[in-house]
Amino acid sequence: METKILHLYNKEDQNYILEDSIRKKEFEDLCNYPDRVNTAEYYFNYYKNEIFSLAILDSHLISMGIGRELEKKLYISDVYSRVSKKGGCTYVIKNLLNYWWDKQKLQFKNDYTVNLGIKENNIPAIKCYSKFGFIIIPNKFSIIKDVNGKEITRQYMILTKEAYAEKYLLPKYNEILGGK
Repeated sequence: METKILHLYNKEDQNYILEDSIRKKEFEDLCNYPDRVNTAEYYFNYYKNEIFSLAILDSHLISMGIGRELEKKLYISDVYSRVSKKGGCTYVIKNLLNYWWDKQKLQFKNDYTVNLGIKENNIPAIKCYSKFGFIIIPNKFSIIKDVNGKEITRQYMILTKEAYAEKYLLPKYNEILGGK
């Protein structure tokens, strides 16, 4: 699976989406999930300061996530996949974390933590994020409304540089060493 980071203020990255009508539709379908109806150009403007992580399978956009730098933290949102059981969301998260990880300083950008919110008890998402070292923040919830006005409880997860190194980077490193 291929991954790509897009900076939506960048004309070259915009052209990557706009110059192929199928890719543009797939991008809009991912961005508009679950019930939004906007154009790629709208998202280029609305998310101009964020980064998009895309997972690409057989030249098709299958998953996405948005990375933001907020006040003293990095935040991941809007992680969606249009196909299941292909690992697209895992690739999207891995791509964002790798983008933010400073290999020289062994920390995330600006020594921030990485945070995200998920629908309460979304077990597949919790499993996906946990393999990178994210943990649920106890007793931190918010109530949000979906596009139909239905209330959804959101819980939050956090990833520190220490947890990322212990739970994800070191096991991957050991796999490489053990594979020789």
